[in-house]
Amino acid sequence: MSNYKILWFDDEHQTLETVKEEALVNDIELIGFTNAKSGLKELEDNFNQYQAVIVDGLFFDESEQDEIDKGGTAFGKVALFLKSQKDKGKVIPWFILSGQPSFVKEKNILVELLSDSDFNNGKIYDKNNDEDFVKLFSDIKSEANKIETTKIKIKYTEAFDAIGDAYLNQECAESLLEVTQNFENDTWSKNSFTPLRKIIESIYKSLHNYDDRLIPVGCLRYQNDQVNFKYCELRLTGQDIREQNSPTILYRKIPAVLPDHIGRIINPITKICSGASHANEGIFTKYSFGMVIFSVVDLLIWYKKFVDENYL
Repeated sequence: MSNYKILWFDDEHQTLETVKEEALVNDIELIGFTNAKSGLKELEDNFNQYQAVIVDGLFFDESEQDEIDKGGTAFGKVALFLKSQKDKGKVIPWFILSGQPSFVKEKNILVELLSDSDFNNGKIYDKNNDEDFVKLFSDIKSEANKIETTKIKIKYTEAFDAIGDAYLNQECAESLLEVTQNFENDTWSKNSFTPLRKIIESIYKSLHNYDDRLIPVGCLRYQNDQVNFKYCELRLTGQDIREQNSPTILYRKIPAVLPDHIGRIINPITKICSGASHANEGIFTKYSFGMVIFSVVDLLIWYKKFVDENYL
């Protein structure tokens, strides 16, 4: 999988398909949209998954063709959304691509958007110039690498690969990004363990959704949006699940699915995550936090491999 995931808005489907293969050679995965509404929804829902955005300078919806002389309303919507994110401290680089770069530069509606040098340097790339494409891909990676979140996603790329599409949801991406940033920047606290617990919960819920024989509904307590960690761990490590303080077997064991090294540590890890917020200050160190992070990263890598081999 590519280290750079880029969202591209362009109303020419053929252009998108032509460039995708060349982008992959440059370690870039292009996700293209010819429809502004759909593309904006993807950007809003999965903003943290992308390292940059490319927008056709004359990008507009078919229903808005009369607006092209104003610079393309769809282009403006994308640019203004990115500007709103920047105002919230969420910055990713964006680039303008057009088959008519000179025409785009003349549009007054773009002047204000392009004048903010901290947001976009105003460089417009010509889609009809092969050298501009080479420069565009190079600049994308160069600018994306300046963003801390991109550096972290590349460092923990195997873990982030287990999030999105058929795997875990965007909330997990935000949780993983939060804890890895806290670890790398040494800004963690005992509350930083909570997002890790949420990731483990999401994995158990996802496995249940794939196959309720793997994790039965009785291992989940959906009424308060929690899981029974003990039951899930017993189930995935190939052990019977018994009624509390009773020999009665609620669920007979199935073959273990967790690798032995993960099966041995998953219970202590979840206990640490659940109890950390109530612990006295000073009990946990950065290295305790790192140990749990790396264990969850191992779990994420296993989870994706397991889902790929059994359900996709």
